[in-house]
Amino acid sequence: LTGRSYEKVLDDVCFAVFQEGYRGGFGADGDHLKKREDIVDALNCGYTMITLDCSDMIGRGVEGLSESEAEAAYCKFPPEFRNRLENAYLRKGFSIGGQEYFFSRDELICCALIYSKAVDFVREIYFDCLKKADHQVDFELSIDETESVTTAQGHLFVAMELEDNHVEVTSLAPRFIGEFQKGIDYIGDIAEFEKQLKQHAEIAHHFGYKLSIHSGSDKFSVFPIIGQHTEGVLHVKTSGTSWLEAIGTVAEKNP
Repeated sequence: LTGRSYEKVLDDVCFAVFQEGYRGGFGADGDHLKKREDIVDALNCGYTMITLDCSDMIGRGVEGLSESEAEAAYCKFPPEFRNRLENAYLRKGFSIGGQEYFFSRDELICCALIYSKAVDFVREIYFDCLKKADHQVDFELSIDETESVTTAQGHLFVAMELEDNHVEVTSLAPRFIGEFQKGIDYIGDIAEFEKQLKQHAEIAHHFGYKLSIHSGSDKFSVFPIIGQHTEGVLHVKTSGTSWLEAIGTVAEKNP
Protein backbone atom coordinates (compact mmCIF):
# COMPACT_ATOMS: atom_id res chain seq x y z
CA LEU A 1 0.00 0.00 0.00
CA THR A 2 2.87 2.39 0.75
CA GLY A 3 5.08 1.26 -2.13
CA ARG A 4 7.95 0.36 0.21
CA SER A 5 10.02 -2.81 0.06
CA TYR A 6 11.18 -5.04 2.92
CA GLU A 7 14.69 -3.76 2.29
CA LYS A 8 13.65 -0.08 2.46
CA VAL A 9 11.76 -0.57 5.74
CA LEU A 10 14.71 -2.35 7.33
CA ASP A 11 17.18 0.27 6.04
CA ASP A 12 15.10 3.07 7.57
CA VAL A 13 14.92 1.32 10.93
CA CYS A 14 18.63 0.51 10.97
CA PHE A 15 19.51 4.14 10.22
CA ALA A 16 17.17 5.34 13.00
CA VAL A 17 18.87 2.95 15.42
CA PHE A 18 22.26 4.31 14.30
CA GLN A 19 21.05 7.92 14.70
CA GLU A 20 19.98 7.30 18.28
CA GLY A 21 23.26 5.59 19.20
CA TYR A 22 21.44 2.45 20.33
CA ARG A 23 23.82 -0.43 21.00
CA GLY A 24 21.48 -3.26 22.01
CA GLY A 25 19.96 -5.94 19.86
CA PHE A 26 16.78 -5.62 17.84
CA GLY A 27 14.85 -7.75 15.38
CA ALA A 28 12.62 -7.45 12.34
CA ASP A 29 9.52 -9.53 11.67
CA GLY A 30 8.23 -10.41 8.23
CA ASP A 31 4.66 -10.29 9.52
CA HIS A 32 1.74 -12.38 8.24
CA LEU A 33 3.52 -13.48 5.08
CA LYS A 34 1.63 -15.89 2.83
CA LYS A 35 3.84 -16.22 -0.25
CA ARG A 36 7.16 -17.98 -0.68
CA GLU A 37 8.66 -15.09 -2.67
CA ASP A 38 7.88 -12.60 0.12
CA ILE A 39 9.44 -14.90 2.71
CA VAL A 40 12.58 -15.36 0.61
CA ASP A 41 12.79 -11.59 0.07
CA ALA A 42 12.52 -10.88 3.82
CA LEU A 43 15.09 -13.55 4.69
CA ASN A 44 17.52 -12.26 2.07
CA CYS A 45 17.26 -8.80 3.67
CA GLY A 46 18.21 -10.29 7.05
CA TYR A 47 14.83 -10.33 8.82
CA THR A 48 15.17 -12.24 12.06
CA MET A 49 11.58 -13.46 12.37
CA ILE A 50 9.03 -14.81 9.93
CA THR A 51 5.34 -15.02 10.79
CA LEU A 52 3.83 -17.48 8.33
CA ASP A 53 0.13 -16.86 7.75
CA CYS A 54 -1.51 -20.11 6.64
CA SER A 55 -5.03 -18.74 6.30
CA ASP A 56 -5.18 -19.34 2.53
CA MET A 57 -4.36 -23.01 3.13
CA ILE A 58 -6.80 -23.63 5.99
CA GLY A 59 -10.00 -25.45 5.07
CA ARG A 60 -13.08 -23.26 5.45
CA GLY A 61 -16.68 -24.25 6.07
CA VAL A 62 -15.67 -27.71 7.27
CA GLU A 63 -17.74 -27.51 10.46
CA GLY A 64 -20.83 -26.91 8.33
CA LEU A 65 -20.46 -30.13 6.33
CA SER A 66 -22.76 -33.07 7.01
CA GLU A 67 -21.17 -36.31 8.19
CA SER A 68 -21.45 -37.84 4.71
CA GLU A 69 -20.03 -34.71 3.03
CA ALA A 70 -17.07 -34.64 5.43
CA GLU A 71 -16.44 -38.37 4.86
CA ALA A 72 -16.54 -37.88 1.09
CA ALA A 73 -14.05 -34.99 1.29
CA TYR A 74 -11.80 -37.00 3.60
CA CYS A 75 -11.79 -39.96 1.19
CA LYS A 76 -10.18 -37.73 -1.43
CA PHE A 77 -6.95 -37.91 0.59
CA PRO A 78 -4.61 -40.75 -0.51
CA PRO A 79 -5.29 -44.05 1.33
CA GLU A 80 -1.77 -44.17 2.81
CA PHE A 81 -2.26 -40.68 4.28
CA ARG A 82 -5.59 -41.65 5.85
CA ASN A 83 -4.12 -44.85 7.24
CA ARG A 84 -1.26 -42.95 8.84
CA LEU A 85 -3.61 -40.47 10.48
CA GLU A 86 -5.97 -43.15 11.79
CA ASN A 87 -3.11 -45.22 13.18
CA ALA A 88 -1.61 -42.16 14.85
CA TYR A 89 -4.73 -40.59 16.37
CA LEU A 90 -7.66 -42.98 16.76
CA ARG A 91 -8.21 -45.19 19.84
CA LYS A 92 -5.39 -43.41 21.67
CA GLY A 93 -5.22 -40.98 24.57
CA PHE A 94 -2.82 -38.05 24.68
CA SER A 95 -1.96 -36.83 28.18
CA ILE A 96 -0.99 -33.14 28.29
CA GLY A 97 -0.99 -30.89 31.33
CA GLY A 98 -2.94 -33.36 33.42
CA GLN A 99 -5.69 -33.64 30.81
CA GLU A 100 -6.38 -36.56 28.49
CA TYR A 101 -7.26 -35.79 24.87
CA PHE A 102 -8.93 -38.20 22.46
CA PHE A 103 -9.90 -37.99 18.79
CA SER A 104 -13.16 -39.41 17.55
CA ARG A 105 -13.22 -40.31 13.87
CA ASP A 106 -15.36 -37.24 13.13
CA GLU A 107 -12.95 -34.97 15.03
CA LEU A 108 -9.96 -36.42 13.17
CA ILE A 109 -11.67 -35.97 9.81
CA CYS A 110 -12.48 -32.35 10.72
CA CYS A 111 -8.86 -31.64 11.73
CA ALA A 112 -7.52 -33.26 8.58
CA LEU A 113 -9.84 -31.26 6.32
CA ILE A 114 -9.05 -27.97 8.09
CA TYR A 115 -5.29 -28.25 8.68
CA SER A 116 -3.60 -30.89 6.48
CA LYS A 117 -3.01 -28.61 3.49
CA ALA A 118 -1.66 -25.91 5.83
CA VAL A 119 0.78 -28.37 7.46
CA ASP A 120 2.09 -29.35 4.01
CA PHE A 121 2.64 -25.66 3.22
CA VAL A 122 4.44 -25.06 6.54
CA ARG A 123 6.78 -28.01 5.91
CA GLU A 124 7.57 -26.70 2.42
CA ILE A 125 8.36 -23.17 3.65
CA TYR A 126 10.35 -24.46 6.64
CA PHE A 127 12.71 -26.71 4.69
CA ASP A 128 12.88 -24.76 1.40
CA CYS A 129 13.27 -21.28 2.90
CA LEU A 130 13.86 -21.02 6.65
CA LYS A 131 16.34 -23.88 7.02
CA LYS A 132 18.36 -22.44 4.14
CA ALA A 133 18.65 -18.95 5.67
CA ASP A 134 22.18 -17.87 6.56
CA HIS A 135 21.14 -16.50 9.97
CA GLN A 136 19.03 -17.57 12.93
CA VAL A 137 15.31 -16.99 12.42
CA ASP A 138 12.38 -17.13 14.82
CA PHE A 139 9.52 -18.93 13.09
CA GLU A 140 5.98 -18.06 14.13
CA LEU A 141 3.04 -19.98 12.72
CA SER A 142 -0.27 -18.16 12.46
CA ILE A 143 -3.45 -20.23 12.21
CA ASP A 144 -5.60 -17.45 13.68
CA GLU A 145 -6.70 -15.61 10.52
CA THR A 146 -9.79 -17.77 10.07
CA GLU A 147 -13.42 -17.77 11.13
CA SER A 148 -13.28 -21.10 12.94
CA VAL A 149 -12.02 -21.20 16.53
CA THR A 150 -8.96 -23.42 17.04
CA THR A 151 -10.09 -26.26 19.29
CA ALA A 152 -7.74 -28.07 21.65
CA GLN A 153 -7.86 -31.09 19.31
CA GLY A 154 -7.14 -28.83 16.33
CA HIS A 155 -4.10 -27.30 18.06
CA LEU A 156 -2.90 -30.74 19.18
CA PHE A 157 -3.32 -32.11 15.65
CA VAL A 158 -1.23 -29.27 14.16
CA ALA A 159 1.45 -29.63 16.86
CA MET A 160 1.74 -33.39 16.36
CA GLU A 161 1.83 -33.10 12.57
CA LEU A 162 4.58 -30.46 12.79
CA GLU A 163 6.57 -32.70 15.13
CA ASP A 164 6.07 -35.67 12.82
CA ASN A 165 7.40 -33.57 9.93
CA HIS A 166 10.39 -32.35 12.03
CA VAL A 167 9.25 -28.73 11.77
CA GLU A 168 10.29 -26.54 14.73
CA VAL A 169 8.33 -23.37 15.45
CA THR A 170 9.23 -20.65 17.94
CA SER A 171 5.61 -19.72 18.54
CA LEU A 172 2.11 -20.53 17.35
CA ALA A 173 -0.96 -18.29 17.21
CA PRO A 174 -4.30 -20.13 17.45
CA ARG A 175 -7.69 -18.53 16.75
CA PHE A 176 -9.14 -17.97 20.21
CA ILE A 177 -12.79 -17.86 21.15
CA GLY A 178 -14.27 -14.35 21.28
CA GLU A 179 -13.09 -11.28 19.39
CA PHE A 180 -9.58 -9.82 19.33
CA GLN A 181 -9.97 -6.40 17.70
CA LYS A 182 -7.13 -3.89 17.58
CA GLY A 183 -6.99 -1.15 20.20
CA ILE A 184 -9.92 -2.31 22.36
CA ASP A 185 -10.44 -4.84 25.14
CA TYR A 186 -11.35 -8.49 24.65
CA ILE A 187 -14.93 -9.14 23.55
CA GLY A 188 -16.45 -12.43 24.73
CA ASP A 189 -16.95 -14.88 27.57
CA ILE A 190 -13.85 -14.51 29.76
CA ALA A 191 -14.48 -17.75 31.71
CA GLU A 192 -14.68 -19.80 28.50
CA PHE A 193 -11.64 -17.97 27.11
CA GLU A 194 -9.64 -18.88 30.22
CA LYS A 195 -10.68 -22.53 29.97
CA GLN A 196 -9.57 -22.79 26.35
CA LEU A 197 -6.45 -20.64 26.80
CA LYS A 198 -5.27 -23.00 29.55
CA GLN A 199 -5.50 -25.94 27.13
CA HIS A 200 -3.67 -24.05 24.37
CA ALA A 201 -0.93 -22.96 26.79
CA GLU A 202 -0.43 -26.53 28.03
CA ILE A 203 -0.20 -27.89 24.48
CA ALA A 204 2.32 -25.18 23.52
CA HIS A 205 4.38 -25.91 26.65
CA HIS A 206 4.30 -29.66 25.96
CA PHE A 207 5.67 -29.19 22.44
CA GLY A 208 8.19 -26.53 23.45
CA TYR A 209 7.06 -23.33 21.76
CA LYS A 210 5.52 -20.03 22.83
CA LEU A 211 1.81 -19.32 22.62
CA SER A 212 1.24 -16.22 20.51
CA ILE A 213 -1.62 -13.77 21.04
CA HIS A 214 -2.31 -11.77 17.89
CA SER A 215 -4.12 -8.41 18.02
CA GLY A 216 -3.23 -8.40 21.71
CA SER A 217 -3.38 -4.61 22.10
CA ASP A 218 -5.25 -3.29 25.13
CA LYS A 219 -6.72 -6.64 26.20
CA PHE A 220 -6.56 -5.56 29.84
CA SER A 221 -9.34 -7.87 31.06
CA VAL A 222 -7.51 -11.01 29.90
CA PHE A 223 -3.83 -10.00 30.23
CA PRO A 224 -3.59 -11.43 33.80
CA ILE A 225 -5.15 -14.73 32.64
CA ILE A 226 -2.76 -14.94 29.69
CA GLY A 227 0.26 -14.25 31.90
CA GLN A 228 -0.83 -16.79 34.50
CA HIS A 229 -1.49 -19.74 32.21
CA THR A 230 1.46 -19.22 29.86
CA GLU A 231 3.78 -18.55 32.82
CA GLY A 232 5.25 -15.72 30.77
CA VAL A 233 6.27 -17.99 27.87
CA LEU A 234 4.31 -16.09 25.25
CA HIS A 235 4.36 -13.59 22.43
CA VAL A 236 1.79 -10.80 22.54
CA LYS A 237 1.46 -8.91 19.26
CA THR A 238 0.30 -5.35 19.77
CA SER A 239 -0.35 -2.61 17.24
CA GLY A 240 2.33 0.05 16.76
CA THR A 241 -0.03 2.77 18.00
CA SER A 242 -0.69 1.02 21.31
CA TRP A 243 3.02 0.31 21.75
CA LEU A 244 3.96 3.95 21.18
CA GLU A 245 1.30 5.12 23.64
CA ALA A 246 2.68 2.71 26.25
CA ILE A 247 6.27 3.87 25.69
CA GLY A 248 5.12 7.50 25.88
CA THR A 249 3.38 6.85 29.19
CA VAL A 250 6.45 5.13 30.65
CA ALA A 251 8.69 7.97 29.46
CA GLU A 252 6.43 10.57 31.03
CA LYS A 253 5.81 8.82 34.36
CA ASN A 254 9.02 6.95 35.09
CA PRO A 255 11.74 7.23 32.42
